[in-house]
Amino acid sequence: MGCRKEDWFELAKERHSSPLRFLGAIVVLFLVGLIIYNGIILLAPAQQSTSDLSSNHSFVVSLTSSACWNGLIGGPYSGDSSVQGCGSRSWTITDNTVNVSFQTADGLGKLSLTIVKDGQTCLQKNASAGSVNGAC
Repeated sequence: MGCRKEDWFELAKERHSSPLRFLGAIVVLFLVGLIIYNGIILLAPAQQSTSDLSSNHSFVVSLTSSACWNGLIGGPYSGDSSVQGCGSRSWTITDNTVNVSFQTADGLGKLSLTIVKDGQTCLQKNASAGSVNGAC
């Protein structure tokens, strides 16, 4: 009644246009297409971020506070600079990224941090706990 396993394989060998070969070709083409699509998706953002990190940007770091504060501002190429003062202040940095960290001198008071990258706001944070940090 039923076909044995060997019969199916013999049938597939004899008929080159068998449904099994056609189905196998479709599965193989689908898998190859999926691999190529995923490769394109994965490589595109990596190339974009690599080129972004290799070029310098103009950053403006602004701190607004009614208290006295101290902190660190810097980037991988420009290095970290220790800063301190009272009230509001802005700094211009040219680097591929920027990292900042501020705290009020007495641990109290409010701080407002804004980082502008190439003319567009990249980060804006408000903190009432006496410290604020961020990176772009």
